[in-house]
Amino acid sequence: MQYDDAKYTEQFDNASEMNDAEMKWHIAAAPNLRAHVERFIQTLQFECLDTFVVVSRGHLNLINREFQRWHND
Repeated sequence: MQYDDAKYTEQFDNASEMNDAEMKWHIAAAPNLRAHVERFIQTLQFECLDTFVVVSRGHLNLINREFQRWHND
């Protein structure tokens, strides 16, 4: 599949095909199509990430996992 963005490589295609992922395309200038995702990201940023000093990628992953667990409960 051909993408306009260079960050989607052949490796990305292979990983998505192996996991039977279905691609859904959105219009670039239509943020309301992803409003629930945008709201969660804003909540994550303001309620969680603004209160921590992240020191590594592993630390960031741990913070995100714990916040997701807290948010879903």
